[in-house]
Formats: sequence, structure tokens, C-alpha cells
Amino acid sequence: MVAVFPTTPILDNFTRADANPLDGGWSNGWKNYSPLQLQSGNAAQTPDGSAYAGGAWYNTDYGPDCEIYLTLDNIEFNNSSVLGLRQTGDIANPDGGYILSCDSSRSIALLDQTFTLPVGFGDGYSIGFSAIGNVLTAYYQPPSGTWQIIGSPLTDINYPNAGKLAIALYGAGNNTNILTTITAFGGGTVTSSG
Repeated sequence: MVAVFPTTPILDNFTRADANPLDGGWSNGWKNYSPLQLQSGNAAQTPDGSAYAGGAWYNTDYGPDCEIYLTLDNIEFNNSSVLGLRQTGDIANPDGGYILSCDSSRSIALLDQTFTLPVGFGDGYSIGFSAIGNVLTAYYQPPSGTWQIIGSPLTDINYPNAGKLAIALYGAGNNTNILTTITAFGGGTVTSSG
């Protein structure tokens, strides 16, 4: 199903000088992951041999109605991308918020539901999700395509408040590989449901 998503702007397209850790409005260490870095115009894992290689949140509260989305590149086998919204509490140990995860096998997880992205999922795809009231909806966009809803919207009342937007990349990192990267990140408060 074609979707009216996103309704908020790109917040970071990562087109600035390399930096380790990731700079420009970000706090690193979300969920106690290692920092993300900025490399060659992308947000990337810090290759440190860790299975959990990087997480950060954007230093602004959004919502409670809010959305988050990103565009992926260099998607590698056994890597995952994680998006969080309505994240509250301490950055290393958040006590609230929703998480959507996407792995290289085309699986999207939100709450207790798992959805599968279409065959062909790969570099240049975008993923995202929104929390409007107590309705959570996951989305994807193929390169040069339109945003589509993944599965059916879900309902949950556990995290009704505004909070931070967060991203993480993890997988089988090592000291020489830069694995899955993020080429653009957007989101914010949704002021109208479309």
C-alpha cells in the first residue's frame, strides 16, 4: 500500500568531514553500544571487533506523534539496522520507547510482529516507522520508488510520551570492514496524519 510517509524532513545527510565519533547533533552510546562514526559521507559502525558496533540518538525530543526513517547502503550479510523513537531516560539504558529492527535477510521486527521486505531489498532502500497516538506503522521505500506500508499497523499503549530518535548498526564487525552504512536520516514530530 502506498503511504503518505514521511511528513518530516531529513535531519542529517552526513555530508561533512569524517568524524569518530559521529558528530553534529548526535549523542553516541545509545543502549550502551559503541559510538557510530562519520566516514565518507555515511554514518557507519566503528570497526572494533564488536558484534554491537554503534548507536546514537539525535539530541532533540520529538512527539509524542513522531516518525523516523533512514536510507541504507553497503548492506552486509548478518548485519542489522535498528531505529528507535520515543526513547526516554538515560542514553545507555533507555527506559522507554519503541524499536524497529531490520536485518540483511529482509526481516523487519516491530513489537512482537515480524514482516518480510520484498525480494531485492538492498543498497539504497529506506526503512522507517511512525508512532501516531497508540498506532505503530512500519514503512519501506525501494530506491527511486514510493514509500509502502510493511504489514499491518500495530497498536500499543506502553510508551505514549515524546522522546529521542535513535539509530544503531550492528553485526559481525572487525577491525578492517565498514559494514552496513546509513546515507540519510530523518524524522521528527508529526503534526498531521496525512
